[in-house]
Amino acid sequence: MQKITDEKLIAALERITHKYLEETVSRKDFEVEIVAIRVFARVIKDNHTFPVRIEFEVNDIH
Repeated sequence: MQKITDEKLIAALERITHKYLEETVSRKDFEVEIVAIRVFARVIKDNHTFPVRIEFEVNDIH
């Protein structure tokens, strides 16, 4: 597995992760362990777009 070192990408993933947890964790005493964040991106050179799919793999900790 390659370590992510790009600071902008790390900051974006942190914001997305925070938003994901805000929307999915409803109780204050609930803990979730994020086991993996997978980011899939594809570059389309014709129109300079970057379709991205992000997957979270989580374990619930009660």
